[in-house]
Amino acid sequence: MAIFFIPVFDFFVIAASYIAIFSSVLRSSSSGVKALHTCITHIMVLTFSLTLALIAFLSYRVKSGLPEAVRVFFSTMYMLFPACFNPIVYGVRTTEIRQHILNTLTHWKHFVQVLPYH
Repeated sequence: MAIFFIPVFDFFVIAASYIAIFSSVLRSSSSGVKALHTCITHIMVLTFSLTLALIAFLSYRVKSGLPEAVRVFFSTMYMLFPACFNPIVYGVRTTEIRQHILNTLTHWKHFVQVLPYH
């Protein structure tokens, strides 16, 4: 049961830290917006990671309703996906990378529209 309470305790400590950060950011007006954007991005990645960890944990606790392949899938996603998701979230925040992604998607969209349908 301790394995369940450790991530929950981590979540509450991090949430308390962000409450303190948000309260100080709201009081200051100089660089608060940039700090707020960084915090929101980190919260997105952290929430996604903790959600996958909780799903992986619960999938092993509720064995009767889930096939073994689903439990292995969630465990694998818990380990791999946050590591892949983190650079994507922070990369999209960078203006140059975001513009390159939008240009690539626009060109790909035009290419797909030219393809004949069967």
